[in-house]
Amino acid sequence: MKNKILKLVAVVFVLCSVLSVSVSADTTKSYTYWLGNGDKTLTYSKPIYDYYTTVTGGTLGYNNFNKPSDIFCADNNEIYILEEGNSRISVIDGNGALKRTVTAFYSGNGEKYEFAGAKGLYVTKNGDVYIADTLNARILKGNKDGKLISEFLLPESSLIPEDFIYTPTKVAVDKKGYIYVVSSGSTYGALLFDSSGNFTGFYGSNTVNAGVSTFFKTLWNKFFASEAQLSGQVQKVPYQFTDICLDDNDFAYTVTGTTNLDETEQTGQIRCLNPKSKNVLTVKNSEKYENTDSFNFGDDEVVSKSQGTGYRLQNFSSVAVDSYGNIFALDNTYGRIYVYDRECNLLCAFAGGMGEGTENGTFVNPTDIAVSGDMVYVSDETLNTVTVFKLNSYGELLRKADSMYLNGNYDEAKDYWLEINKTDPNCQVAYHGLAKAYLIEKDYEKALYYAKEGRDYASYNQAFTYERTKILKSAFLPFLAVLIVLIAIVVILSILKKRGKLSFKLNKRLRIMLSSPIHPFELARSVKQKEGSYILATAVLVLFYIFKVADETMGGFLFSKFDAHSYNALFTFLSTIILVLLWTVCYWAMSVLLSGKCKLGEVYIISSYAMIPQIINCIFHLAMSNILVSEESAVLGGFSMIMFILSAVILCIGCMGISEFGFFTFLGVAILAVAAMVVIVFVIFMVLTLDQQLIAFIQSIYKEVMYR
Repeated sequence: MKNKILKLVAVVFVLCSVLSVSVSADTTKSYTYWLGNGDKTLTYSKPIYDYYTTVTGGTLGYNNFNKPSDIFCADNNEIYILEEGNSRISVIDGNGALKRTVTAFYSGNGEKYEFAGAKGLYVTKNGDVYIADTLNARILKGNKDGKLISEFLLPESSLIPEDFIYTPTKVAVDKKGYIYVVSSGSTYGALLFDSSGNFTGFYGSNTVNAGVSTFFKTLWNKFFASEAQLSGQVQKVPYQFTDICLDDNDFAYTVTGTTNLDETEQTGQIRCLNPKSKNVLTVKNSEKYENTDSFNFGDDEVVSKSQGTGYRLQNFSSVAVDSYGNIFALDNTYGRIYVYDRECNLLCAFAGGMGEGTENGTFVNPTDIAVSGDMVYVSDETLNTVTVFKLNSYGELLRKADSMYLNGNYDEAKDYWLEINKTDPNCQVAYHGLAKAYLIEKDYEKALYYAKEGRDYASYNQAFTYERTKILKSAFLPFLAVLIVLIAIVVILSILKKRGKLSFKLNKRLRIMLSSPIHPFELARSVKQKEGSYILATAVLVLFYIFKVADETMGGFLFSKFDAHSYNALFTFLSTIILVLLWTVCYWAMSVLLSGKCKLGEVYIISSYAMIPQIINCIFHLAMSNILVSEESAVLGGFSMIMFILSAVILCIGCMGISEFGFFTFLGVAILAVAAMVVIVFVIFMVLTLDQQLIAFIQSIYKEVMYR
């Protein structure tokens, strides 16, 4: 039996070591993400924007553009294109025709104010133009006729550090005339000036992610680190803004290129700041709204696989907001444009090109994005182009429906959502909208269907609450009748058994197995007397796996969170049968080292029988998860805890008994066994993450040694 178990573990190890999964998205296709249970699932969707045209210096009668750095869409439908290389502003109309060119502002006495390496501009409703004159370290304000109005240099203020380098790259102005300036390298947030140009302070600084590693690092620095070590450390500071824009209500949207570079994920790349610089942008995660400081915009797989797999970290270079409150985020690394609604539902991700820019609608080095009505403008400083996308008929339909949905007009949006659902079954927000609409109509059956399909747990919970009440009322009498009949059968069988007219006797080994949760001490004694069964033990493990899979795939929607696209039965296999086998081998090995008297087969039987409460838990969870609602989740949690404790008691008492250990000796052996399991799992993951060439190299060395 020992050899069989070891062979099984070896086979599984080999199978896992050869498994290698590589996932990559076609960046030129339109897609979205389905949010469920905190995870994102990529799915291709119908595009909402199509490539329209490309504006170049040649189309405007110039030579080529030279590093177009910023675009601004004014309220009069004029489009301002700023070139960093040519220090020039080209003003075009909605058809792409050149209206005028601005290369400098002039003061009242005729003095010329040219801008050098300018990277940002903003145009107010009355036509005043603000320019982030980067290389000259100033903000220039001029009117539409080219007359200089003001010049804003770095002010002298105690709020500004002495070593602060003023390098303005982006500028925005609210309705009150307050000026927001993004300075390259600034970790303090945007500089805020009042309408007179007086510096009022910094605005909206990003926060530092202080995790567990940061905590321990702080303790080390305080009590153990030398001065030389402290001086050599890089201080962790907030990440700088790469762009800022204002919506119609003067809320400031900021975008951060990359965040949490020392972690496995990026979060908080996009924020919406109120006048008090508090982030008010939220995302609905399951049934709760959470601040977007902890939300990862963009692509999860790009971030998580950025280390050692050829993936590069995303870099959000620009952000824009349309009149509907939809957010447009531009990723400079992959050239993707992400369109979110104001609840951070991803409506669409499009464009891309992976740095090729060989097709229309793709980029090499996109720098800025701007939105005007149905048009989206993106500048590329390497291609020296401004690419224009236009909202298509499907996008117009989606935008209208989503706007109604977010404004609470669920019934009005219903027909639009039905049309969208037929056109694009992968649009998740359509399922959310339909679930809400049918909830209002009290059509709970349809509400359940669309909520489940769209992973809308809040709507599903609400609809299921009403539907369950209706079902329970109609099924109460039949249920009561069945219950009375079952009770009567049990009573009759008990009476017959007491009178000796009914007798049955279980197989001894089966009886020992079934009674193990109640008599764990007897279990150890029986196994020691060879009254355990390898066949029954294996059957328990197989049943555990089967019911675990059944619970995960057929459990109630509110609790199982089953996703057919991402579910992997192999992981369940590893976390059930293989985990028990691994514990069996490790505990037996550690016990033998410390003179324990157990055998490998005995540990296997005890460990398998200890899973009987887990089988009961899976059955209970499978049944009750289809009955309970979210507010009653404590029932499942409490029962699972009881079954876990019971399994632990059976395992501990059983292993102590067959090893003939005292409690503390057993505890030490168990800790060593768990440590050995951790080491083995770690080694397996190390093997799985090895480069294929390295694996091939090791295999070649092995073959050379073996055949010599």
